[in-house]
Amino acid sequence: MACNAPHTVSAQVQGAAEFGTAPYSYAFEALTNDMTIDTIVGDTANVCLTPCTTNSIKVTATDAKGCVKTKTVSIPPACYVEMTNIVAYCNGSESLLQVQFTSCGTSGALFLIVAPASDPFNTKQLSVLASSGSAVMDISDFAGFDDLVVTLGDQQNFQNCQDQETNVEALDCCPGNAAIVQQNVSNTYAIDQENHVFAPITNDKDVQVTYDCVVTKNGNPYLTVQKTDLGDFLRYGWTFDLDQGGYLKEMQVTTDAGKLTITFDDNLTFDLSPNNSAAIKTMIEDSINTQLAGKTFFIDLQVLSTGQIQLWFYGIHNPTGSYASVEKTVDLFTFSENGNTETNLLANEQSGNQSIGQANFSEDPCEFETPCGETIKAYYRGKYVDSATSDFNTRGVENPNTTLTGAFGSPQSSTCVIKKLTAVLSGTTSNVSSYLWEVLSGDGNFDGANNTQTVEVYGTGSATFKVTITTADGCVYTATKNVIF
Repeated sequence: MACNAPHTVSAQVQGAAEFGTAPYSYAFEALTNDMTIDTIVGDTANVCLTPCTTNSIKVTATDAKGCVKTKTVSIPPACYVEMTNIVAYCNGSESLLQVQFTSCGTSGALFLIVAPASDPFNTKQLSVLASSGSAVMDISDFAGFDDLVVTLGDQQNFQNCQDQETNVEALDCCPGNAAIVQQNVSNTYAIDQENHVFAPITNDKDVQVTYDCVVTKNGNPYLTVQKTDLGDFLRYGWTFDLDQGGYLKEMQVTTDAGKLTITFDDNLTFDLSPNNSAAIKTMIEDSINTQLAGKTFFIDLQVLSTGQIQLWFYGIHNPTGSYASVEKTVDLFTFSENGNTETNLLANEQSGNQSIGQANFSEDPCEFETPCGETIKAYYRGKYVDSATSDFNTRGVENPNTTLTGAFGSPQSSTCVIKKLTAVLSGTTSNVSSYLWEVLSGDGNFDGANNTQTVEVYGTGSATFKVTITTADGCVYTATKNVIF
């Protein structure tokens, strides 16, 4: 059948005579203007119809004896789908395809199918209501293809009721490419020895000191960690020895409510074999903690296997609330050195410089491990003034004892060569709104932030890094880089 005229569909009308004497001849006549008869072959007329119209045709049958009968046949609208306009456009980073269409005689539901001619099994499909007249599909996955085949057809009669357009182009709404450039960079890390603009030590008028451990990178503030430490100043207490059979009896402390006597278990005597210094230490701690419950105090207790006992209370400057301390040459500790004569020992004083990060009781100095694995370490040193204001005068951050070895002999600065990665976006004029780096595999770490155009990385062996670049118009670009350390 031809029916090549625009906006026409084909149909067949078949005559079926049931009278007279065979053979029969047939004649067909179009009764409506929206239909034309294309060809007649025997009892069948091939006709061309204007879509979406109802048409009528008259069929005349003549038998072998010349008898004639006629019949009028109504032809309902055939299933018809036609795409009237196809437009590819961008919505930010999305590549979209809009299809406008007309249809009639369908099941009511259509399929819109898009696939590149060069990759026909890579398809996208969208279900469309026939009554909508328009459909929009996201074809961002096909960005840059110029050979798309777009097919719109009835879901129940797709092969026989469809329209198709070829060589449709999907717009690339996110042109451009991302890449990563690698360089070496040399950084010097140091413990802040000039305090910069920070106040590295803050005296809260207590024996406990809160200060900032400041690390610099190439002379600029890099890392600040707040720490809390104890100092070795204005300690009041007692130092004495116990011999075999010696015991502790009681001690006096000064509290916010006046003098208080703390008693000990004098049945627990010192024994050299088996040595019970640990048990005595536990007994002293438990007794003090129990009888001073609810009060603020700080102690340093040592019970050596030789029987020597050192018990220090740290003075509290300008105390408020419930507290306990010791007064020099006033408060007593009563003990028996050998289990015979009891001795009353007055508290004495041990005072001096505050050495944060190095004193025996300090747990956490100011230290930092560089990306190259070297530890730099130092401590803040200052001096308390026992006055109403308890000012703390800071001095340089340095290790004044050159003979120190081990952890506290570590350098206060170290130079380290690591890798610098820079994200580069080309082929687009869009403004970048964000960068985000991540480690895909291997032993890789970021030295600093991971959301800037340039990052510094370190590790062992090798690692693969990925950057995701997002532009202001919503386009997303990625790049990866394998870095060998």
